[in-house]
Amino acid sequence: MLMRAGGWLSDEPSAIPGATRLNALLALVLSLFVCVIASGIANAREPQGGVFVCIAALLMTLPVAWRRRFPLQSVAVLAAGAVFNWIVVGQYVRCGAALPALFLCLFSAADRLELEPALACAALALVSGIAQSQSDPQLKGFAIGAVVLVALLFGAGRLVRSRQRMVVSLRERTDALRRQREQTAQLAVAADRARVGGELEGVLAGRLAGLAATAAAARDTVLSEPDAAQASLAAIEESGRETLNEMREIVGTMRKEQPTGPQPTLADLDALLERVGSRPAPRLTIEGTRVRLPAGVELSAFRIIERLLEPLEGITDARATVTVRYATEALEVHVAATMPPSTDTSASIAAARQWAALHSGALESGVRAGVTMIEVRLPLISGSA
Repeated sequence: MLMRAGGWLSDEPSAIPGATRLNALLALVLSLFVCVIASGIANAREPQGGVFVCIAALLMTLPVAWRRRFPLQSVAVLAAGAVFNWIVVGQYVRCGAALPALFLCLFSAADRLELEPALACAALALVSGIAQSQSDPQLKGFAIGAVVLVALLFGAGRLVRSRQRMVVSLRERTDALRRQREQTAQLAVAADRARVGGELEGVLAGRLAGLAATAAAARDTVLSEPDAAQASLAAIEESGRETLNEMREIVGTMRKEQPTGPQPTLADLDALLERVGSRPAPRLTIEGTRVRLPAGVELSAFRIIERLLEPLEGITDARATVTVRYATEALEVHVAATMPPSTDTSASIAAARQWAALHSGALESGVRAGVTMIEVRLPLISGSA
């Protein structure tokens, strides 16, 4: 509630053009206060000012309303108002409202302006402080104090500006790194896709050579051994259909520029876990009855596990467990790993998420009690298979 009210005051424009609600409220409060103290109502022992004195004193408070949008102009008006009250109006108490107004505007100027205009505001604020020390009965001898306070507030404003710019720079760098990681993941997937193209060409060449050899054998025996020739032709038909089915599933994941996985399957997981650079090697658990899955699902699941284990490379004290669950309608992959907190897993997770997306799958990740938990679900019926 308080945060919402603060945002409503500080961010929303007010009825005064160029002023937020918070600054308009501050200007109103300070202006009422300066009129009270300048008129002498609050303290009968102070000089009694009339309407003219109160109106002149408003020059030293009202500019607070525009301190965010027009910081240089606000400080300039405050300085001019202080000099005017010193030379023309005379000795009246105004410091209780005029000094806070000056310090607010100076801080905003130091925070929001570049160095040169900010230094100009500091000089104007110094003029205002010295003028107030000469025209306010309660500020006698305040000139040195005004110099010190102006320097402190100027330094504080510049420090806040520097920290804000650092935060913006870090946010921009973080966004750039996130985009770079996403591009790296996409390039890695695209590289796998290109490798699949080369491997696919070799597989096709081998299959076609086998079909050609079987066809030649059938041709040689078609007259002398018709039963053997018929068996060869049946083998050609079965092998051709199997090849077409595998091609349909693999190439289906490459439609619409979608990347696909390499040729290994889940049967190669043991060898994959042995190749991981961490010691001890990740532990593999198979749940459910292992069944033959669509080739595209097997390939993508293998590549997902490979990507998720990449951050473990070179870590000797990491602990990881890979669980593959054969469910009725989906293949589920769970990876639980304990690794140093500084380990960056974002690129690997991004790549694994893209592999899961090929089959309308889902990936969820999180850290529980220091253990990185990643769960992937690949439906066994998807548009890409």
